[in-house]
Amino acid sequence: MKTQLKPISRWFIAGIITAGSASLINPALAQTPVNTPISNKAFVEYTDESGIKHTVESNELIINVAQVYSATIEEDRNEKGVAGKTVNFAHKLTNTGNGPDTYSISTLANLSSDDSRLGDITTSLIDTDISYFFDENCNGKTDDGELPFAGDTVTLDAGESACMVLAFQVPVDANKDDKMGAQLIVKAHEGTGSGVDGKVEDKGDNNDAADPLAGFDTNGDVLTVTNNAVLDLEKTATPIEGTFKESDADINFDVNGDGSIDDAPVNIIKYEVTVQNDSITPAKDVVIFDGAPEYTVVLPSGTYGPVGFNLNALQNDVVATYASDLADEGSTIDLNQDGANGSTEADVGIDLNNNGNATDTDPISGVYAMKKELSVGKVGITFHVAYDPLKVPAETDLINIAYACADLNNDGNFDGEGECNDPDPTTSGPDTSNPTTKPSENNSGGSITDTGDKGNDPDDDTNGGGDDDGAVDGTQTITTVPAGAEAYFYNIVTNLGNKADSYDLVTENDVTNPFPAGTSFSYQNGTGTADLSDTNGNFTVDTGLIDSVTCLETDSSTITVAGTNIELTCNQKLIRVVASLPQDGGSQATESLATTTATSFNDPTVTFSKIEKLESITGPTVDVANTAITSIDPATNIDDAASGVATTFDIALGESKEVGIYIANEGGINDSFTLLAEGVNEGDVVPDGWSVVFKHNGIDTDADGSVNVAASGEIITATPNIGPGSVMHITAVFTAPTDAAKALADSDQVGAVNGNAAGGDTDLDYIISIKVSSNVTGASDRKLEAFDVESTSSVDISPDSLSGQAENGGSEVYPHTLTNTGNTTEEVTLGTSDSGSGDGFTSIIMVDHDNDPLTPDKNVALLCADGETEVLAEQADGSVASIEVACPAGTLNLEPGEEVSINVQVQVPPEAPEGYKNNTTITATGSSAGASDEAIDTTEVVNGDVTLDKYVGVSAGCDGTITGMFEKDPSNGPGVKPGECLVWKLIASNNGLAKTENTIIRDEIKSGVETMETTSFKSCRLSETAPGDVVDSSTVLDPALQFICDPQGPSADATYDPATMTISFDVSDLESGDLYVAEFMTRVE
Repeated sequence: MKTQLKPISRWFIAGIITAGSASLINPALAQTPVNTPISNKAFVEYTDESGIKHTVESNELIINVAQVYSATIEEDRNEKGVAGKTVNFAHKLTNTGNGPDTYSISTLANLSSDDSRLGDITTSLIDTDISYFFDENCNGKTDDGELPFAGDTVTLDAGESACMVLAFQVPVDANKDDKMGAQLIVKAHEGTGSGVDGKVEDKGDNNDAADPLAGFDTNGDVLTVTNNAVLDLEKTATPIEGTFKESDADINFDVNGDGSIDDAPVNIIKYEVTVQNDSITPAKDVVIFDGAPEYTVVLPSGTYGPVGFNLNALQNDVVATYASDLADEGSTIDLNQDGANGSTEADVGIDLNNNGNATDTDPISGVYAMKKELSVGKVGITFHVAYDPLKVPAETDLINIAYACADLNNDGNFDGEGECNDPDPTTSGPDTSNPTTKPSENNSGGSITDTGDKGNDPDDDTNGGGDDDGAVDGTQTITTVPAGAEAYFYNIVTNLGNKADSYDLVTENDVTNPFPAGTSFSYQNGTGTADLSDTNGNFTVDTGLIDSVTCLETDSSTITVAGTNIELTCNQKLIRVVASLPQDGGSQATESLATTTATSFNDPTVTFSKIEKLESITGPTVDVANTAITSIDPATNIDDAASGVATTFDIALGESKEVGIYIANEGGINDSFTLLAEGVNEGDVVPDGWSVVFKHNGIDTDADGSVNVAASGEIITATPNIGPGSVMHITAVFTAPTDAAKALADSDQVGAVNGNAAGGDTDLDYIISIKVSSNVTGASDRKLEAFDVESTSSVDISPDSLSGQAENGGSEVYPHTLTNTGNTTEEVTLGTSDSGSGDGFTSIIMVDHDNDPLTPDKNVALLCADGETEVLAEQADGSVASIEVACPAGTLNLEPGEEVSINVQVQVPPEAPEGYKNNTTITATGSSAGASDEAIDTTEVVNGDVTLDKYVGVSAGCDGTITGMFEKDPSNGPGVKPGECLVWKLIASNNGLAKTENTIIRDEIKSGVETMETTSFKSCRLSETAPGDVVDSSTVLDPALQFICDPQGPSADATYDPATMTISFDVSDLESGDLYVAEFMTRVE
């Protein structure tokens, strides 16, 4: 690729990828992001022959959303220029898919054969006239000192955009009406490693759209040489950092339109519009105007009021002026110079607020000015717009374009070529600036509260729910619950941010007044019909997606949660925190406290908590008497025979550290310096997952140590021009990854060193260098920063708790995953203990040591005795890791991020009575302090033994026909794409000796991710199926799916509640040895 400049006929392209210029998709319309996990468990309820109610959960099933690729490039352009001048063509590439993609970018001389303008071209170009340049400030033009583009590919995350400019220096000997063209070509890789034809949609003006394939991947630009005045509009947009409100003295304006000036929050964007004449022919009566983007208003006066430059009322100019209704030309100015006073946007015929139409009738605030004659130099307006961040959804594109109309040929009229009343729509004005796009700010917030005097229906006799103290005081209170029961506490989680969010949930036992040892905490939806799971993919149970507070702008209704009198708004969700008390915990007269904390997924620094309070626990009691017992009171024993009664490092995971940096200009000229973060050596990249941003912290103009030019706090990539002997003060913000595998306590960065050896530290650190360089003189310098990552030792057993049932003499197996979630290698010791060990309950931990499902699993405790030195474990990415077995201790050596699947096998003694509950505690203890975790599995002894298994298949056409086979663990498979469907199969089996009654299967789908296909409900019962209709074993993947009935629809047993998104199958009686198969289908959004 050639990068040197040529003297004439020079085409070049400039581009930069910035989050600030990214055109982010509105979250309400966005596709579900790639790799989003869809996790689900189902439940079956039944009554055994003794009338005892039981609930059994299925396996947890996780399937990931697959990637969908799409992108746009916009748009074909026609511009005018004069001989010897440079003309700019602005373009924008946007990733509209649901995951990252790479794009090949190139240019080609002349237009494509399919371009309808090809016949107008008079001057041909050659490919060597074309090269790439950075447009660092994304202002729609190339600027002095910008570097050549270093490559021919760019990578964009979902929703991000790249601003580009194709520019042409018109030859000095060009003639009026000469036309020449060139193409910008962008091809998406779509994960293939090279460009794929026809995948980037050409949006907007598209002159080769007649050919379906030619309408993709290209933008064509045409330049026409003119002798008239040529207006060049340039626009920049800069968010103003700080905390503002309507009532601030320098704002004092009703921004959100609620009729009052109060403490409502305000965000401000600064716009700067510059107009220059690129021709020697003067432009007369140059009207410049700009409307506020949709959702915003122009601030009319004061600090943020509009100001102009090179405008002089004494020269009959109209200075920069605020307009509360820009389209009301009778009170402003004749914007489009048609001689008529319009009153609405439709009258003017211009989309003033850039909302996609020119038909708005409501007032649009804006600014305008008029330069009587513009020959050389520049003229412009600076103004500010504001919006209420809690009224505008996060990442909403705030798009703004400035306009200009003028007499370009000096004939005193406004209907000439390129003027605003030019009758030819292909050449008529107005002239426009480059579009500026700023996404609205993402504000995260929320609350978690008790329910006060709201709660369950009066006839609800379950253990918990309503707040027994009747007050909204940050504490959900339950008066009393018997030992061994599950106490559930209602929590109302409210999203007070402006973006849909999920909140990670953690409940910690109180140190002073804890729940009894052995208590486990889990989470359910508000109706208790489904467990909450990890929906955001960070290994922590969360609330699921909750709509933002901005939903209240269009939906003020409330809904009442089924079975309660609790009313919720659109930005609230009711959840249950379930405390599973130990069966052998006994009575406890003192209160038990735990704190539930909700953490925003969008911003993990946003957390909020409330207290779960259980006033007392009644122990197991029996009362025998010689008289009738008519009042059940555990505190009273009738005919009582006897009375008795948990070194300081530089940086931690996810932490941001501010470092002061000072840049002195030791040259003899004013200079600007590019700021660049690199790795150990020059040209190295910053370590994966680490980020660095630079903030303006002021300028010391005389090098006396004091700042003379105040800090702006703006994020910058280059210093402003600073004088000789001046010092630029910079604040560099270094942020460590939250992923422990990318921020090891002992750095694995190539070339890393120990920056803290003198302090006795022995591990390697992460090295980030800061490079400053001048684009003018070539002067440069580098410095190194070392970051010692705090050791975070952590192991995790998931899920935290499981429950099952088994007959006496039988056994139950519980699947878990052991993961090293820290950044240190851990030697993990596994063990189990049983609350019913004294009554004969036993448990062991089994592991698939060779990653072969056809060979028997082995007892973890006997691996060394069996001569095993490693365990081959499949990882989340599909790879197989070798986990070292350290003998004779038998520990598993887990590297950061490694995981291994284990099965806990619980054996029930033959004499165990029905209803007995055994808690098996699984412990994982690492070699580092604090690296431990435990899980609790509960096994209940029953006469009827019903199991529930859950499977899923992908139906690409949503017709119920799946691709491949039903799977129980599809987490490492290809996943499911948005728009495709998931077919869920639930199998309830009665493995006991007696029939069950009142058997109900329930399942809940995920709000914001799935929608129910209500015509998909099917079911069957094996005992009612003819032998010829039983599914053959050769058609299934899992042995459990052999010899089952094939469900048919519609099922008369199925009901669906859209309010709770819960489906139920009323099985009724289920005979011993029989099984019931239910099936339904959901569509992924």
